Amino acid sequence: MAILPNRGIKQADDLWDAGEPSLSIPPHSVPLDVSGRVCVTPPYFALRNVRQILPGIATASVYRESDVGRQASNISFAEAGRHMAILGLCAASSLNPNPGRHYYLARTVHGEWLAPARREPTPAALECRAKAAFDDRRHRHATARAVILGPDGTPEIRMTVRYEVIPERIFARLFSTHAAATGQTSDNPYRRRLPFDRITVDDESVSASLTVTPDLCPGHFDGYPALPASIIGTAMTSVFDEFLAKNNPSARWTPTTYQFGARELAWVGKTMDVSVELVPAPIHQNHILQATVRIGADVISTLDMRIQLISGDE
Repeated sequence: MAILPNRGIKQADDLWDAGEPSLSIPPHSVPLDVSGRVCVTPPYFALRNVRQILPGIATASVYRESDVGRQASNISFAEAGRHMAILGLCAASSLNPNPGRHYYLARTVHGEWLAPARREPTPAALECRAKAAFDDRRHRHATARAVILGPDGTPEIRMTVRYEVIPERIFARLFSTHAAATGQTSDNPYRRRLPFDRITVDDESVSASLTVTPDLCPGHFDGYPALPASIIGTAMTSVFDEFLAKNNPSARWTPTTYQFGARELAWVGKTMDVSVELVPAPIHQNHILQATVRIGADVISTLDMRIQLISGDE
């Protein structure tokens, strides 16, 4: 079933006249407990020291869990998106006047990668800031802008994410056929490689398939296990790494700008087909990574990312 249509969403760029979320933590910031407001839980939710600076503005510490693969950065594109989107929904939840828990389904993501390429990721914690606002009076759509800071405090990644906001009782009614028992687990899918069913690489593209199993979905969501967008993003970049391993073995890469879209949820029991193509660019211009994820004939997610390829000796 498709996520609810994107009706009535306004362009929210004018919400950010004040600029990026503050890059310093004011002394009056307070702990932000969102357990009664949102429907994401550990291990999907891995933010630490979540604090509210003001209603709609939040900060947290981020520690890298996932392997960056061939990406030359402190944190992978998919994991950065996971943490920033979660902090953004935390910030939005602090503004939501409607009682109870809500699902914040990320619909579109626009990002900019500012960090320089690195040979090895640094082990230090990264800081994240997010600022959110609702786009309509019924509080059914929200937008957040987030930034991740490097160990030296400089911005490394900027991202804007738009959410479909669904009250818990409505979500349960819409997706009742996907309800399934879930429980606490010590397993963390973000710390291991994805178990692809197959990977096929040729000279111009790469494709793979992945079956959605409960062990890939803990914390997203309790009682309604569905594959997180961050794992879909990891699937996209992991198969691209396989393409490089065959066609340019010494190369690494780093993003510059990207657009990610999630049209439907990938429920347990479904098999995703992932296809990735690298569109070459003229000398001194960024290549384009285009990825599509389908379940059957339905496109559930897309990625259009400009990337810089880095030779092995850089």
